[in-house]
Amino acid sequence: MISPYVQRPPVIDGKLSEWPASDFVTVTPQTGVFDAESDSTADPGDLSFAFSVSNDDRYLYFAIRTTDDILVVDDNRDP
Repeated sequence: MISPYVQRPPVIDGKLSEWPASDFVTVTPQTGVFDAESDSTADPGDLSFAFSVSNDDRYLYFAIRTTDDILVVDDNRDP
């Protein structure tokens, strides 16, 4: 995978609109490695993610878009 050079760094705001959709690589349970605690599924809408990378003169940037049909909120009191 090649990290494309960007003139301006992406805005770190949780919005991925400035990342071209064509640059994302989609990973599903069938095409990638997931943690051992996850159940197996054949539905990418149940569990999948896509990622993209870019870089400037100083940093390497990652954008990750996750898809899961169940939202689990971590109640860890010690962030």
